[in-house]
Amino acid sequence: MTDRILWTILIACIVITWLVWRSAKAVERFIDNDAVLTSVSTAALDAAPTPTEAGMHYKKLLLFIDDDNKKSGSCGLALIADFGRRLYNREIAIANFTDATALANWPPWLDALSTTVKEPVPDADTAADAERSLLAYIAKYFPEEPTNEEKKFTAEKLIADFGRRFIFNAGEKVELRPDLVTITLVNNWANPCAVR
Repeated sequence: MTDRILWTILIACIVITWLVWRSAKAVERFIDNDAVLTSVSTAALDAAPTPTEAGMHYKKLLLFIDDDNKKSGSCGLALIADFGRRLYNREIAIANFTDATALANWPPWLDALSTTVKEPVPDADTAADAERSLLAYIAKYFPEEPTNEEKKFTAEKLIADFGRRFIFNAGEKVELRPDLVTITLVNNWANPCAVR
């Protein structure tokens, strides 16, 4: 009699365990891990820096482009082309691009370059991340910014400086692409240095 009770309890436990396992597996099927990862990735791409961080990103980008150009690299030009295409719908850098272009006429609204110590040059991935962050910053804070003039000021200055520095020739007006406010600047963004 005791054996029969023990066997019944054992079989009941096995059946309950199997049912719990099946129901847990059924619930797992409804979780779309790819969708979760995509939404997290999109949120990370769209994350806009603060005005201070945007200034640091722009400084890093300029330092990298300067260093890469002096080494005859192509990553700096790829970053210029990507940024230019996304903001101005133009990829071609100015005709008189020289070794001094990236750091010449340093923007007064950025922290000044050190005159005593060589500024550290970021690596290509850091520079690419700086470009993506600046795109996210502009997407968030341009053109309307009724509650924070500091951010709008920095976005406008950034757009004008990059355009004059790398994209538009002397005498040309810096013009944004006409559909800028209707597109997502970081949409389909990929590291321009990695996809060459």
